[in-house]
Amino acid sequence: MEKDVISEIILRIRVLEQQIRKIDENLKSLENFLNFYNKNFENKIKEQELYFKSLKERIDEINQKIDKLENELKRKADLSELKELKELINLFNPLTSNFVTKEELKRIIESISK
Repeated sequence: MEKDVISEIILRIRVLEQQIRKIDENLKSLENFLNFYNKNFENKIKEQELYFKSLKERIDEINQKIDKLENELKRKADLSELKELKELINLFNPLTSNFVTKEELKRIIESISK
């Protein structure tokens, strides 16, 4: 009888050892998964940081270009100045204006003085 009890205890111990090994394997597997997930998560965070950094740089570049355009627009002539320039050009345009040549002016003066 005592042998049966010892055998039963030994059997239970073996079963418990197997269960402990299984739990240990599961814990190692879980630990590996968590390590893998953590590394992937860190990589994703780094990727996002780089992406946001590049976005910030692009936004800064766009803001600089907008500022440059604003400055250029301030230096450009407005509509009233353009109309005034157009009138001056039309006034001195030899194709549309009636200018007198030097020779024509001499003839006119001579014809008046006669």
